[in-house]
Amino acid sequence: MLKVDVKTIVGGCVLFGLGTLVALYVWFQYDLGELRRMGPGQFPMLLGGILALLGALIAISGLISTSETATTVEWRPLLLIVLAVILFALTVNRLGLAPAIILMSIPAVQADSRMGIRGTLVLACLLALVASLLFVVALGMPLSIARWPF
Repeated sequence: MLKVDVKTIVGGCVLFGLGTLVALYVWFQYDLGELRRMGPGQFPMLLGGILALLGALIAISGLISTSETATTVEWRPLLLIVLAVILFALTVNRLGLAPAIILMSIPAVQADSRMGIRGTLVLACLLALVASLLFVVALGMPLSIARWPF
């Protein structure tokens, strides 16, 4: 009996569905333009199509895979990553980019428990520094690096 990798199939189908939804939304909402004169929807349409294609390829690879499937969901990493995204979204406008990245990095790094708290803090500070230099200084995005919330 051929074993299929259900986790890979489901992941590929999710990516395929998301890419298809993006492509369809862009198709109906934005002007695509032509190749010589690109419209505002051409690049997002291309990205949606690529995402759908990669999702289909991943799902097909799960059909022909003979690996064992994992039956348990690792809740700790999942919840910590979701918490990290929520922390960033709630703090970037109030505290600024650097503190939001530091607060986001701590639970995200702890999702993989191989790094200690000292390494986590060093990594978080380096990520905040690099992101601040890249987005605020180099790209000139209108973000506050740090802000006093009171």
